[in-house]
Amino acid sequence: MSSAVVKEKFLSELSDSARDSEDDSLLSNGDLSVPRRPSSACQGIWSRAQALTLYLTNIITLSVLLAVVLRPPRQVTDPSLDGVYSPAASSVEYHVHRFESAFYNRTAYMGTPSPELNHRWMSLSEYGLSKINDDQAKRLYEPTMSNLDNHSEHLITLDVFHQLHCLFSIRKYFWPEHYPYDKKLNEDGTEDKTTLDWLHWDHCIDSIRQSLMCSGDITPVVYHIDPRGHGIFPKLQGTHVCRKWDKIVDWAKDHDGSESRFEFKEGDAELDLYRLDPQGYLEKGGSE
Repeated sequence: MSSAVVKEKFLSELSDSARDSEDDSLLSNGDLSVPRRPSSACQGIWSRAQALTLYLTNIITLSVLLAVVLRPPRQVTDPSLDGVYSPAASSVEYHVHRFESAFYNRTAYMGTPSPELNHRWMSLSEYGLSKINDDQAKRLYEPTMSNLDNHSEHLITLDVFHQLHCLFSIRKYFWPEHYPYDKKLNEDGTEDKTTLDWLHWDHCIDSIRQSLMCSGDITPVVYHIDPRGHGIFPKLQGTHVCRKWDKIVDWAKDHDGSESRFEFKEGDAELDLYRLDPQGYLEKGGSE
């Protein structure tokens, strides 16, 4: 046997021996583990667990989506409804409304007085007088008067109708040729501004001031460049969150008290009977 063949055989046996020794060492030290194939039972449990997880995930996702889609509109919490009691609180609903007013566009309540425009303004406070029952009257912050013909009915006016009445009165002042008033002059020829008309206007201006400050509308008014090139001006056609006017009017209409009669007394002596017109003015003589 040649020396080359002997050398090759020796190297082959040495390599096999080293490999066997290494494998024995690794197995004895626990460094080499042979993975086992899971049994069919384990595979079945794992598959069912995966399917159940996927099913529950889909159910939860679907439930969340349905809750978002079907949830009722978010109700705005208005602390003013929880303070001083108002029997009309149940009528309050909210909506997003864009104001129309601006300098160059006209609304249905602007312009030179006309029979149609006058009727439009009068209609705003057509149901300004409301009647409520005994239980509602007992919850009022201050006492009110009862209907002479039915003492279980009590008179109120929702303040918004009073403010609109005041605003209309101020508007009339700017159109004396359409709404004449009893103008009185002082000896020096100047107008006497202590008359009932002037006291009424002064009251109305301050009443509207208080109402605006009370409601405190914090809607941002943005600015823009006037397209006519007159400068930078506030953009008055802003978007606001408003109470739905029709809902308030519907409540007032359902509680219309314009036909009620009331009596004024001083001590035990009855002074007179009065009927109130829808605008809230006293009309003497309601004994018809």
